[in-house]
Amino acid sequence: SSSVHGIVPSTENYYSSHHNKLLPRVIIDTRGSSFAKNGHIPGALHLPYSSLSLPDDPLTLQPKAKLEEILNHSLGKDTVEILRSEPALLTCGTGVSVCTLALVLNELGFPEPWIYDG
Repeated sequence: SSSVHGIVPSTENYYSSHHNKLLPRVIIDTRGSSFAKNGHIPGALHLPYSSLSLPDDPLTLQPKAKLEEILNHSLGKDTVEILRSEPALLTCGTGVSVCTLALVLNELGFPEPWIYDG
């Protein structure tokens, strides 16, 4: 079966037998240019963590309205709607850059994401 970009096509095959919980349908990789260069999880969407902060101040997040715009543009409105009720799986190379997106999702009232540091 095929998937819509970044969305696992069927949830019925994605149950964790260990926790008996649904695994995330949306996977987001927050790396910068190494996303394509070093490979990524198949089907993962790309949202560089650096796009979430001000260009002249990487320690300050963009305003909330701009963050919503970035999410909609990078992930697509349908995916953002899924994320309003289901946690995403966030990944990067080391587990550091995902924290920026996790903070953004928290600030915008999204469910707490899963983090994979692979």
